[in-house]
Amino acid sequence: MSKYVTAQRRALLSLLKSAHDKRLSANEIWKLLDDEKISLSAVYRNLSALADEGVISRSAKDGERGFFYQYIASDECKNSIHLTCTKCGSVMHMESTAADSMTKSLLETSGFNINKSKTVLYGLCNKCE
Repeated sequence: MSKYVTAQRRALLSLLKSAHDKRLSANEIWKLLDDEKISLSAVYRNLSALADEGVISRSAKDGERGFFYQYIASDECKNSIHLTCTKCGSVMHMESTAADSMTKSLLETSGFNINKSKTVLYGLCNKCE
């Protein structure tokens, strides 16, 4: 992470860490940070910098414009494939044994090595199915 961490970035990181199981748009983040008096442009600047640093992921959501952001700097996230529900938007980690088996099988059959921390699989969670 960058050497210079502002109060705005600390507030943003705190929010993203507390919502690590969700993907949020910049506008949603800005609204949640309303008490912090952070401008929308500052939210976008910080999100861009944090994504470039690998602290958060930036992804698109089917049928919606713009990007969604999620905190991924925890050790658990760095070593996990994320499962995202296309209906409710919840995000969970794939069980590590299943993820390891899938990545190993793909490597053996195609020679392709998956970067788990950047992989998101989309489907329906148990609640939405």
